[in-house]
Amino acid sequence: MTSEKDKPDLYWLFSPRTIAVVGATKNISKVGGQVINNLRIGGYKGKVFPIHPKHDKIFGWTVHKSVKNVSEPLDLVVSVIPNHKTAPIVEECVEIGAKFVQIITAGFQEIASFEPEAMKYQDEITKSLKRAKGTTRIIGPNCMGITSTGSNLNAMMGFLPLAKSLDGFNISITSQSGTWTWNVVNFANSHGIGIANAISNGNELDLTFEDFIEYFGFHCERTNAIVGFLEGFRNSQKIKKIAAEISEKKPIIILKGGKTKSGARSASSHTGSIAGSYAIFKSFCKQAGIIEAEDSSDLIDLARAAKIFHPNKFPRGNRVTIFTGGGGAGVILSDILENHGLQLAKLEKETIEKLSEILPPHWPHGNPVDSVGSMEVWMQLKKIMKIISQDNNTDIIMTSIPTMGAAQDDIPEPMKKWAKRVMGIEEINRDVLVSFDRNIAKDIIRILRKTDKLLVFPTSHYNSEGHYEYEIFTKLFENGVLVVSNAVDGSRIIKKMLAYKEFLKKRRNK
Repeated sequence: MTSEKDKPDLYWLFSPRTIAVVGATKNISKVGGQVINNLRIGGYKGKVFPIHPKHDKIFGWTVHKSVKNVSEPLDLVVSVIPNHKTAPIVEECVEIGAKFVQIITAGFQEIASFEPEAMKYQDEITKSLKRAKGTTRIIGPNCMGITSTGSNLNAMMGFLPLAKSLDGFNISITSQSGTWTWNVVNFANSHGIGIANAISNGNELDLTFEDFIEYFGFHCERTNAIVGFLEGFRNSQKIKKIAAEISEKKPIIILKGGKTKSGARSASSHTGSIAGSYAIFKSFCKQAGIIEAEDSSDLIDLARAAKIFHPNKFPRGNRVTIFTGGGGAGVILSDILENHGLQLAKLEKETIEKLSEILPPHWPHGNPVDSVGSMEVWMQLKKIMKIISQDNNTDIIMTSIPTMGAAQDDIPEPMKKWAKRVMGIEEINRDVLVSFDRNIAKDIIRILRKTDKLLVFPTSHYNSEGHYEYEIFTKLFENGVLVVSNAVDGSRIIKKMLAYKEFLKKRRNK
């Protein structure tokens, strides 16, 4: 076990023993009230010292007039006071040797183009940092805070509950956007992804995106994958040095902002970041094994795929077998797969013979496996999936079940008629659909437990940016099914994860 003196410096940021909140208040409509309240309701395990010149007690904690009045060493100081009052607080923190100062307050470099005084406030903080010589480090300014499930730390603004960690797989988040950070925490937790740590970096006056990637990659055993939002690297030499080595240990998934001219201008006014060349960034990601997300939805889906494939449970190859309800859909799906570098599997003769015993005589006798519009065939889904799962030329199965997930919405009339005609159900309701979905899911899970194939399940009833996930989709995901919004998303995710698999193979064969 590592002794306290041997722990990396950033360990004490994510697992602080003591926290002071400068600008703490009982009023939770103010940021100082939100931070101190979040520490309280999150069940933070360390000691809390509210700092305010007038209060005596806040939520049962004794209030001090200054950080200098706190008798114990401070691991983390959270400052929420106005920008023009921030620099003196930072100076006091340097004088007492506080390890970290998180400046949530905005109004520094990011507004300097139209508010000249703002840059002066940031320069004053920089001077204190230089005097600290590394003993005190800064997070921010212009950030939303930090959370770490290992220490029940919820030192952030807003009204979000403590993030949840999950057994077996957790991500750590670092972001140059505050709101994005907490959106991803919520979306991840709502869709079966646990959180180890999450931090909003703000303007990155001192500690940067690269520093947190390094800590999560090399020093945080609770982190199984790293995700982040980046406008521009602050320390390109550092990320070049560490990225590939970390990618070999755990996936790094990044959403890049500022890819266009308009986006780059927005990045400059957001955090004062220089977005840099997107072409160079894209090339670097490929070399370093970084998985680039297209948008926030894609990032969540990639993190879900990383969980399914952890540890090293990738599909054998890129050969996909499609099971669909009509020929047109099969053609469209075939195009989508090929456009993403995937290929249709050539089914074994034995597979085609077994399917022919179930499917209508005029089915195409190949891949895509097409029910040729016969709704009755879907009642044989269990047998069809079992046959396809045993095909040795297939690595991945893609199918969508028409009814799955429909219980979340109002049941359309065509589905009611189908249920009556095919299933003999006179009056279909949500309970019936959920029960039907649950039985199908059980069958699929039993089949998948006996195969190494990946099942990709596109459905319009799934939304990775929703705050709720249908219980059956959750069960499927927990058992290795990649549930996605549509076939394009599914194909894109597979392509990226297979590229990451190839990166790992090359690194390990060196």
